[in-house]
Amino acid sequence: MMKNLLPIIMLLNSYAVFSQSNDSLKKTKHHLGVSLSPDYCFRTIKSNASNEWIKNSLDTLEVWKLGYTTGLNYEYNFNKKITLATGLLISNKGEKTKKQYTSQPSIFNYNNQYYYLDVPFVIKYNIINEKIKLFVLAGGSCNFFLVQKTSQITGYKNDDVKVNYYNSTGISPVNLALVVGFGFECAITKKWSFKAEPIYRTSITSISNTPLKKYLYSVGLNVGLITSL
Repeated sequence: MMKNLLPIIMLLNSYAVFSQSNDSLKKTKHHLGVSLSPDYCFRTIKSNASNEWIKNSLDTLEVWKLGYTTGLNYEYNFNKKITLATGLLISNKGEKTKKQYTSQPSIFNYNNQYYYLDVPFVIKYNIINEKIKLFVLAGGSCNFFLVQKTSQITGYKNDDVKVNYYNSTGISPVNLALVVGFGFECAITKKWSFKAEPIYRTSITSISNTPLKKYLYSVGLNVGLITSL
């Protein structure tokens, strides 16, 4: 009798252990991940009447540049619907100029790159919370200025190119930004998931301590991996 019951007891015990581990996985509230977002970056400028001509000149001359946002992410699940997302991210934002053609040298343009340490605080709301999650997100980001690097590129008729890098002053040490977007997340293993988030970020405070107020913004596709802790 006991010999017949032993396999059944072992099977039930294995099922119980698997169920508990599976339930604990579902109930895990803490998640850690990495992400990378290629970003379309630009800026808006606001000025007073006396500096309007400078603003108009820059609006004519400057265009968007390609930047990025990358780093570590942490998420806390309050419940099946609400998730808090934060992290430590390095971002490269800015703008560049169109190519300007002159007699000597023949081509000239520059590329402004603003590097920040971004600390976002975003709420995700799950519209669908199944094997594939669909969600919307909104929140803010506190961005700490690291350095500005400006690349001045000069092209000569013999095709030689000279690049100069230099830092700039007049940048606010802290910048606040609005973050909105949507996305999906799908499991690839029991512990790892893949996420993709079209995302929009825009400054709500000026990055500059000058009469010309500059507000950076970007549109990107944030992709990453996330695991339960």
